[in-house]
Amino acid sequence: MKDKLPVITTEVEEIGRYGAAVLTVTAKEFFSSGFEPGDIVEVTIGERRFTMPVGTAYTDVDNHKLIILKIDLDERMLVALNYNDSFARDNGIRAGDKVTVSMKEKYGYIREYNLRSISMGGERDDYGSDEAFTNFRSVKAGNIVPGRLWRGFSPINPADNRAFYADRLLSGTGVKTAINLDGENEEKRAMYEGYSSSFYSGLTVVPVRMTFSPNDVAFPENMKKVCLGIIENEGPYYIHCRYGRDRTGLVCIVLEGLCEASMEEISADFMKSYENIHFLEPGSQKWLFQREKRLFEPFNVLTGETADINADGEALSRLMRKILSDKCGLSEEEINEVHDRLCR
Repeated sequence: MKDKLPVITTEVEEIGRYGAAVLTVTAKEFFSSGFEPGDIVEVTIGERRFTMPVGTAYTDVDNHKLIILKIDLDERMLVALNYNDSFARDNGIRAGDKVTVSMKEKYGYIREYNLRSISMGGERDDYGSDEAFTNFRSVKAGNIVPGRLWRGFSPINPADNRAFYADRLLSGTGVKTAINLDGENEEKRAMYEGYSSSFYSGLTVVPVRMTFSPNDVAFPENMKKVCLGIIENEGPYYIHCRYGRDRTGLVCIVLEGLCEASMEEISADFMKSYENIHFLEPGSQKWLFQREKRLFEPFNVLTGETADINADGEALSRLMRKILSDKCGLSEEEINEVHDRLCR
């Protein structure tokens, strides 16, 4: 007799910040009922039915693909589209909707899940330095002046135990302006414990609610806001999202390319985040997979061209200038000003 396939019934507790359907079922209840990462499940919300894998991180699926996973902070499960905040809105999903999750194919996604799955240490002792722990570094690609542009974890969001360390590192950089890609305004920032006494609280902060997708209809306007934030405020600059990894990496692709960085330099900086946070060995199978999925594919979408690791800085600068002009609506003078703020 075959084992009975797991089914769990719950409901939508709320619509999350990025349009996800947050469920009332906890991760412990969900996984103890028989579901595991790498399974493929069928999720019915109201009268709508969806098929998706079970995962542990958004990076377990491509951009704009569905996934069911847990929230780190309180261990609730959520159903979401990766890097797309319109899932609940587009499907008319509301708090209180009934939800059923049933097994469709046990381990049907396990090969892809294992290839994509990347771990992250939760404590400072898991890492060899504060800089690796917080993914903190100066961006040195192309003609960017050393110490002019920095990137890393959020120095204020305490969720990943990094804020204190990132803020302490930030205080030694001379940074005057932060580009906050979580889009956190002053009211939201002030809610974090310790914010008022942080170095970050004294900076000029430009909030930009970015997603990691050049396909996002808001990307051109958000990239323009980043550039205007650089033009209108004094450097050095610190760019961050939560991990300082993907959304920060997407913005840095554009800024580094604008500043004559080669594709090899852009790749080295982008993949440093995966080496720092997730302990990936350069050139390993998982490292190459992440480079293809997280760097090359978004680059192809952004530029309409195929990523070439041998592309030189002059060609990429022309390409990024065209994107900032044609897609983002920046004038030639504004593009030159962004370049000069970072490179002179």
